[in-house]
Amino acid sequence: SLPRLTMKADRQIISLVSTLGVFVSVLVAAMEWHRWDLEGSVFVAATMVAIIAAVAPEYMANMALASLAAVGYGPRIYASIRAEDGPYTILSQMRLRIKEEAQVVGGLKALLELTDSDSSKGNKETTGKLLRLGLLQVLTEVLETYREQPPIVVRSLTILRRISTLPDVRAHFEAVGGAALSPIIAAMACVLSHDKAVSLDTSGPDETRGRRCAEVHRLGALIFGALCDNCHDLQTVAVDEGLTTALLAGMDWFRHHEPLAQWALWALFNVTFNHASNKVDLVRRGGLKTVVTTMSAHSKSVSVQRQAVAVLFSCLMNEKTLGDSGSDCGSNGDVKAEVAGMREVAYSQGMNEAVAAARMSHPNDKPIQAMGRQILEASGGSCGGGGCSGDSSSSGKIRYPATSQINEEGGDASDTK
Repeated sequence: SLPRLTMKADRQIISLVSTLGVFVSVLVAAMEWHRWDLEGSVFVAATMVAIIAAVAPEYMANMALASLAAVGYGPRIYASIRAEDGPYTILSQMRLRIKEEAQVVGGLKALLELTDSDSSKGNKETTGKLLRLGLLQVLTEVLETYREQPPIVVRSLTILRRISTLPDVRAHFEAVGGAALSPIIAAMACVLSHDKAVSLDTSGPDETRGRRCAEVHRLGALIFGALCDNCHDLQTVAVDEGLTTALLAGMDWFRHHEPLAQWALWALFNVTFNHASNKVDLVRRGGLKTVVTTMSAHSKSVSVQRQAVAVLFSCLMNEKTLGDSGSDCGSNGDVKAEVAGMREVAYSQGMNEAVAAARMSHPNDKPIQAMGRQILEASGGSCGGGGCSGDSSSSGKIRYPATSQINEEGGDASDTK
């Protein structure tokens, strides 16, 4: 009769009945064996509870929650998660109550307070303790469970963004690989897909949801930009899991969202820097066209223009540098062919015009002027206002500026403004 009962009764009531049944059975069995009296049987049952509580405290807490909720006292006794509860209680309760949206939201708010360096409760010691207790695993589970809900995804990614520059966090993602990166990328793709569907099914876009969706992509770009910075393994895994596609999709859909454009370009730069196959993948997916389109949409933004020119410059590095950068694109002949192909694609999609316009609009920005000049020299185009001209034979002389120069005013992942 249990299957029929399960269909009709609340699962918490069944949990209560089955839990009580276990302990009653132990008492009856002990008394039937005539080895102990009633007090001895109670002692055995209590000992079992103590052992289970010591070995698996989360299991005992779950049984207590089910019992309290079954009789209607859960909300009164089992309060909402708060920052005052401490790291262990917050994370353990989020694991236990992962299906309870209100409790997950409460837990995320508490974690936001504990990871906020400006908060009285936030400090390095607390963050380190959260990481040791499994913060990253909890956030991964939250993203997998609620990836269709932008408010929860935004809170989860905000926490990840705050800790993404810590060495322990990068080590975790390197060790776990795609299993840790894919929930973030999947959440980015999911909220974007739903936002598109809502916009098409209704009379117009939902502005509130649209802003949250854009924020999801901005935070995702900040996280991956920090994780993939000079880390070849994470660059490879992130692109294999679909990061390039997710970033380009967000840039195309939120074309006029300047903060998203800036940080998505920064992430594209970091994920392709010194990684030839990722550069080729970016070009094959139409990334250069998206970059050029973004430059046109934000012609007055020096941060967007600088990051966009950096991405274009990185993808058009000379063949020797590509061949020496640990490329998996094949022989030097194959690399040269790939570079030549990338340049042809870039030229056909209006790169020269966009770079020349950036140099004209921002004459005092040294990175834009330096990188833009060399791009135009390599393509044989006019430098527009710089007075330089060249031919395609100079393409092998491109020199790449320092990363710190490219990321000036726009490359610090801790800066969200």
